[in-house]
Amino acid sequence: MGPSELGQSDSSEPSEITRDEFERAKIAFYPFVSEFQLGLNPEDVDEIVYAVLHHARSTRSPEQIDAAVRDQIAEHIAGIERMHAAWARSIAERPWVLRRQDDNGNRYVVSRHLTRAEADAAASEFDARGHKQLYWVEEDRREQG
Repeated sequence: MGPSELGQSDSSEPSEITRDEFERAKIAFYPFVSEFQLGLNPEDVDEIVYAVLHHARSTRSPEQIDAAVRDQIAEHIAGIERMHAAWARSIAERPWVLRRQDDNGNRYVVSRHLTRAEADAAASEFDARGHKQLYWVEEDRREQG
């Protein structure tokens, strides 16, 4: 269970967290994140805030709370890993790369495309803007796998 289940009640818990409570708790938590320079992304903050609010009212034992939070963390990490894997597959499945060279000779990847035609069309759009940068399309030569 995590922040995406806000408003869904677990019969073993006294009451559900409202969206308003959740948003207020996040507002209270963010100064700590900032002040202590905690490297947390918004999704991590959501998970932490949800766990604290959810278990603050819990009737579970400390051991049960610990186990539930560890399960929540594992589920969150698994979701991140699935997202990273999908992102990596998306990049691998887009073998045509639109690149740009700026006025100082620095080169960048602008975008990746499924077909040469898509990449060429994107390059044409950038060229039509009239900037001094050089745009070109090439096949991605990175090792796959």
